Amino acid sequence: MKKKQLLWLLGALVVLTGTYFLLDDFGRNASTIRIPDLRIPIEDAESLTIVTSSDSIVIAKEDPVWMVRHPVEFLGDSTTVARLLDDVAGLALESVASSNPERYGIYGVGRNAVTVTIASASRMESLVLGDPGPDFSSLYIRVGDDPKVYFTSGRVTAYTDLDQWRDRRITELPLAAVQSVTVHRPEGGYNVVHQDGAWLVDDSPADTVAVESWLRRFNPLRADGFLDDLPPDSLADASHQLAITTSAGSTEILRLMEYDDDLAVATQEEHVTFRLPMTRLEVLIPDPTTFQPDN
Repeated sequence: MKKKQLLWLLGALVVLTGTYFLLDDFGRNASTIRIPDLRIPIEDAESLTIVTSSDSIVIAKEDPVWMVRHPVEFLGDSTTVARLLDDVAGLALESVASSNPERYGIYGVGRNAVTVTIASASRMESLVLGDPGPDFSSLYIRVGDDPKVYFTSGRVTAYTDLDQWRDRRITELPLAAVQSVTVHRPEGGYNVVHQDGAWLVDDSPADTVAVESWLRRFNPLRADGFLDDLPPDSLADASHQLAITTSAGSTEILRLMEYDDDLAVATQEEHVTFRLPMTRLEVLIPDPTTFQPDN
């Protein structure tokens, strides 16, 4: 009987010890731990730094735009920046998950975690972003030099892919502004013209719905990424080209070329080569029969 009691007591002790370990409590009353308010300089943010275990991305505000400053110099994607700032603004610390640095790996806030630093002219704050919580609207984080791991309400998406922070707009041409398009394909070219309220392809009536659906793809046309190792002037003699003329008299030229398994795209204004999937080639530079009206 004593042996059974001893085994029962030992089992209870193991359970209690495990519970304390999981809660990381060990003699402390969690209700007495003060949960600070996040004081992130969102409204007057002037720079963002995203740091991973192997690289960093720096974005700085230059009114009215955001610019990527490292590891390349490029116009930033203001929508992506605004989304991150909105995510951080919606964060709230709910409770302390752990105060033990040895347990950082459990919550994803160890050395391989992503750190986001937001700075204004007067202050700076860093967030170490850990794993998602048990639902889809929470996160484990560390704040600045505070060793505690906090459980939050709210989530933050901080991309570690540089291309996500670069402005990927290739063109932004409203349909109403397009007056004509000259299309070059290897097998021959054709012209699409807006005249007297109708669309013509090489002076023949075209299917208005088909033409306008095609032109809407350019407002905006966004790249999937960039081909930084391919100079845009190498597309000067590309066999697929578009020259889009607006009612204001300006002309936007796009050059497209197969590059490995990608579609390389360059304009006459940007000093960069954009990347699209090859499947977009026939969509952007279709065969002229695409615009023939149904009989």
